[in-house]
Amino acid sequence: MRKRPTVKAVIFGTTAVATLAAAASATAQDAIQVSASQFGYTNRAVAETNVKLDIFGGGDESGGTYGGAPSLTVPLGDKLGLQIDGVAGVTGDETGFAGGAAQLFYRDPQKFLIGVAGGGVYVDSVAQYGVAAIAEYYLDNVTLEGLVGYETGDVIDGVYGRAGLSVYANPNLRLGGGVSYSRSNDLGGDIQVEALLTDVPGMALFATGIFDQQGAMGLGGVRFYMNSGTNLLTTDRTKQQSAPTLIDMQRHMNRPNFLFAAGSGFGIRQISLTGDATSNPPPPPPPPEQCKDHSLKCKLHGLVDRLVAHEYREHSALTTLTGWVDDQVNARVDKENSALEARADRLHGLIDGLGNKYPILAPLTGPLDALINARVTHEYRENSALTALSGRIDERVNTRVDKENSALAALANRLHSLIDGLGNRKHRPLVALTGWIDDQVNARVDKENSALEARADRLHGLIDGLGNKYPILTPLTGPLDALIDARVTHEYRENSALTALSGRIDERVNTR
Repeated sequence: MRKRPTVKAVIFGTTAVATLAAAASATAQDAIQVSASQFGYTNRAVAETNVKLDIFGGGDESGGTYGGAPSLTVPLGDKLGLQIDGVAGVTGDETGFAGGAAQLFYRDPQKFLIGVAGGGVYVDSVAQYGVAAIAEYYLDNVTLEGLVGYETGDVIDGVYGRAGLSVYANPNLRLGGGVSYSRSNDLGGDIQVEALLTDVPGMALFATGIFDQQGAMGLGGVRFYMNSGTNLLTTDRTKQQSAPTLIDMQRHMNRPNFLFAAGSGFGIRQISLTGDATSNPPPPPPPPEQCKDHSLKCKLHGLVDRLVAHEYREHSALTTLTGWVDDQVNARVDKENSALEARADRLHGLIDGLGNKYPILAPLTGPLDALINARVTHEYRENSALTALSGRIDERVNTRVDKENSALAALANRLHSLIDGLGNRKHRPLVALTGWIDDQVNARVDKENSALEARADRLHGLIDGLGNKYPILTPLTGPLDALIDARVTHEYRENSALTALSGRIDERVNTR
């Protein structure tokens, strides 16, 4: 069952749209149209090296998404430009993500842009990559936009694309929209509003809504354009009043961040949905109905069901172990959190002062405060060596648990199907079945024993190295080593039991 968009996302989107509506009114009254040649733009693809920074926040059915997205654009001669994009933040209220991309393009600022782009995003331990062809066509105050690409990785493989347009209601106000397609979200759409503030050179407010068959996502924030025409340190008040307009900067300086340009396809929307799937894995399948007779078919079904139930129990015990490690780590990390308060208070004071000085920014102070709290806490926790150890143990255990449970359910389904299909057949097919079971069991036992030894060696090395580097942690290394050794011994015992189970099946079938 799909979750509906959260109330927080709706409230945030409504606030952002209301804020930008006010900003649009201000820019419509105060905007001064300026010739691009005043700033040396002429017809170069990128007028000068420049930087753009987005600070954003919002949410969807998966929870809140907050972060920052910088872009650096440099000219490569007169007609070529290169833009490097990045993004980092927190999604689902607690899952970290990061990504990067590069865009190489040919642009005639009076007519069109064509180019190629590629990048990758990482959500927890999940990676996804995308490449695309990009294009823009300029008609006075209208920009036609196109993107077609292919994505691959841990989430999904397939084509994706977007077709859209931007209309500049005045030189400092952009209204945009588009339709998109991706294999993961099917058809989708998006709407965008961006308003450049004439009183603060280079500062703009923006809001974006994304809609697809999974639900809806709302984002809003502040965008800073940093170039010679918006630099307060090198321009006088006269030039500030005639600073470059939004349409000039977007056609002569930079282009949209690649990780936000595909609507409901590869990028920020997929980051949020991936974060939700990572933190909320699907529950294990329910057990099948019990057999009610004593036939060989029924007994085989029962053996398969008991094996599945036992493995799920073992994985639950493994997850409980990582929870105990988490508790030990969190007890220490909580002592470090007090050092964050002074830094957070200073940042909150700066944001509140900005909201008081510029009332139009007041609705954004709440999301920015939340972003500071989330990012500062996350940064300090990541810098703790003990937290890093806990995170690596969690990641490896949870990855194994998910992979094992999924493979186990698939194996059980194949065994049940084979057993049902063999119900009325004679001895030779049953003998073939036991051979197949032997092969599956032996392959799995060998693979698990090898993986178990390698994983135990890595964990012992990690724990011993941490104890040597941080003597205060030395008392923990013994209990952790003992837990790992106990787990290895238990796994070998379980693999031996699995081989014995295969032998008993052989014996019963051959006797019959």
